[in-house]
Amino acid sequence: GKYKEATMRIAALCCLIAGASAFAPAAISRSSTALNARVPEGDRSPEISEIYQLADRWAEIRLYSDEEAKEKLSGEEAEAYERYHAKVKEDIEKAQDLAM
Repeated sequence: GKYKEATMRIAALCCLIAGASAFAPAAISRSSTALNARVPEGDRSPEISEIYQLADRWAEIRLYSDEEAKEKLSGEEAEAYERYHAKVKEDIEKAQDLAM
């Protein structure tokens, strides 16, 4: 009777809600621990310290303008800068071609 019909409606509604929630975007959780957190200076090996120095230097270099790079860089740093920016420019051109 009415009880069975009401139960079926509730069950159908629950299935619809459960089905729809399966397609909802998952919530993004942010961890309080960062994967890129640095090892404290006192706990670093010489190798880790060198890696940090290189990473810091690259973070500075890659933001140079072409003029700054020509003026300030030489050797391996200049080559790395040129390779990086050539790749970036190539990727931008590919993206522009795809967009057209």
